[in-house]
Order: sequence, then C-alpha cells, then structure tokens
Amino acid sequence: MLFYVFPIYWEFLPKLGNSNFEEQSKIFSQVLGLFNKYQTVVLGNREFCSVRLANWLREQEVQFCLRLKKFHVAPSVLEMNI
Repeated sequence: MLFYVFPIYWEFLPKLGNSNFEEQSKIFSQVLGLFNKYQTVVLGNREFCSVRLANWLREQEVQFCLRLKKFHVAPSVLEMNI
C-alpha cells in the first residue's frame, strides 16, 4: 500500500506568535470537508498542542497526531474517553 503525505493548505496570519483554537478550527473547517471521501490524518506540530483542538478533531471524526510540547504530560487514553 502506498501513501502520499503533502501539505494541502496553509494561511499566513496577520500577527506574531502562535494561532489559537478559534483560528485553527476555522481553518480546519474550511478544508476538511474537501476530503471526506478520503482517509485524512491531521499532523500538527507543537503549535497545535491543544486538548481542545484534539477534542474538536475527534468530534469531527478526523484522525490526528499532535506533537506535544517538551515536558507536557499527556492524559491517558482512559482519561480521554476514547
């Protein structure tokens, strides 16, 4: 089986610093619907390390892998009610 991974969308925000949940979910909302016929996985760097974003992606039934910040403790699978 062969898989291809490539960035499909990015947006420059008119500010310095990291994006927040509202900005992230707005961008994902615009793009994820285009790929509902495909298995989609969101890969996020440390900027996307957010329990709120992880919960939102799960509600959208999107698989994801978000990189944790250094020294960040991840909740167990049982605590996340997966």
